[in-house]
Amino acid sequence: MIDKLAGEDTPENLDKWTRKIVEEIEHGPYADSLPEWVSCTDVNKPLECATRWVEDSNAHVCRFALNPVPKNDTELSSEYYAGAAPIIQQQIAKGGVRLAAMLNGIFVGFSGFEGPRYLSPLLVQEP
Repeated sequence: MIDKLAGEDTPENLDKWTRKIVEEIEHGPYADSLPEWVSCTDVNKPLECATRWVEDSNAHVCRFALNPVPKNDTELSSEYYAGAAPIIQQQIAKGGVRLAAMLNGIFVGFSGFEGPRYLSPLLVQEP
């Protein structure tokens, strides 16, 4: 499914997809979700936060992934892909934001997502 979302596994396609996700986090449909996504990124409470993240992910499994999977021979149907793709992309965005917040907490002492519009923009490192 990632190949369908990001395209062929090339640095150019992955960079393009990464930039799309960052744009959706900063200015798109995920922007309003950031406070909830980083609400548990306390490096002193790793088990509590990891448990909350697992519960969040598990809810998607229960609501979507465990439903009967329509197949066309051995391929997942386009209907299944259409439902799964946004979930996958959002979970990757959440994971990236939460990882960034935790690493910032470990190395600089704060998540980087505090304040009315956060202290600095998300950065995509140039190759």
